[in-house]
Amino acid sequence: STFLAVAAILGRMPYEAIAGMLWVSIVQPYDIGDSCAIAAPGEREEVKMLVVSEIHPLSTTFIKWNGDQHTLWNWELRNLNVINYHRSAPPLWTVDVCLPTAVSAETLTSVMDFVREYAENVSKEWVTATAVIRTADYLEGTLLININLRSVFQRNEGGKLFRAASRFIIVLHSYLRALGVDFEEPAQA
Repeated sequence: STFLAVAAILGRMPYEAIAGMLWVSIVQPYDIGDSCAIAAPGEREEVKMLVVSEIHPLSTTFIKWNGDQHTLWNWELRNLNVINYHRSAPPLWTVDVCLPTAVSAETLTSVMDFVREYAENVSKEWVTATAVIRTADYLEGTLLININLRSVFQRNEGGKLFRAASRFIIVLHSYLRALGVDFEEPAQA
């Protein structure tokens, strides 16, 4: 009789909880950092645009555009329309470095190799890195190097991403100084 009383009180709760866990783990309708729209079936006015922040077996936390966090039960989400607009790849961090055109080809090659090797050596922060010469303005005497680093962090891990980017910029600055690269804009004659 105690079992029947507990079963009557809980009702469909155990089934719904297990179904929600299976839905989020097997179907995987979203990943951390994905942009999603969530609405009740047939309702257009109650669409919520959210970014996935945390995924747990029983619940998922979303962030609204204004920074508000909302935690929804996975068994409730399973019965809603979840539209994943953007499967998020890890973020790409871009740094532009302006060097004087007087810098040697060996130095340019060294800087580009350094960027790639840095990403390989700090694999807990960066997946890949590329460095390309975006523009060469010989009238102004500048080369614009475009550095792109693909982060291992998700979009919602902004603090970790900014710290990793800051560390990279400091190390790059130190490397350029060690090479003797002059950061001042060249004077025009």
